[in-house]
Amino acid sequence: MKSIEIIVTPGKLGFIIDAPLDGHPVVHLVKETSILGDRIMVGDKLLSIDGQEMLGLTSKEISKIIKDKANNPKRVMVFQRPPRQNAEDMVVGGGW
Repeated sequence: MKSIEIIVTPGKLGFIIDAPLDGHPVVHLVKETSILGDRIMVGDKLLSIDGQEMLGLTSKEISKIIKDKANNPKRVMVFQRPPRQNAEDMVVGGGW
């Protein structure tokens, strides 16, 4: 899996996180106005913010961390991108 480190400027980020109980939070939605829109994708896992591990935290806890750091001159966020299936490997709606 590919790790992506992003240095983020102050302000709102414009993405929504889903935090499963058994793992890292996952990007659920990236808004069109997101400053990270060209860097992250739905399905990316959020590993850390400024070195703080996100594993096991709730969406509410993660939102608070992001909000508390919103005015920092920079934030370092690390995401992990899972391998993607090729379109030809996917079967949609059954067979012929």
